[in-house]
Amino acid sequence: SGPQIAAHLGISPQGIGKKRERNQVFWLKIGEGFVFPAFQVGETGLLPGIREVLAAFQVDDPWMRVHFMVTGDRRLGGRRPIDLLREGRVEEVVRAAAAYGQHGAS
Repeated sequence: SGPQIAAHLGISPQGIGKKRERNQVFWLKIGEGFVFPAFQVGETGLLPGIREVLAAFQVDDPWMRVHFMVTGDRRLGGRRPIDLLREGRVEEVVRAAAAYGQHGAS
């Protein structure tokens, strides 16, 4: 939830709302509110590369963005982008995110 991720990041619920509005965190609209997938959070805050990946996307749909992160991608040897981010392979994930959703890309 917003309050949970905000607390983990050491910011206010309003702060996480601002991060959502600025495209700095993954989020999904559920009913009247928002949820923030836990995959983007490490022990000390947001995983390195989250902001860069979000900035690289050519697709605006939050559900497609989350799907990309948790599904194997052919540009990444069938591996999940989130797993590569956890390994510090930010540039590879950024390149794949930039191509995601383009005609002929998956």
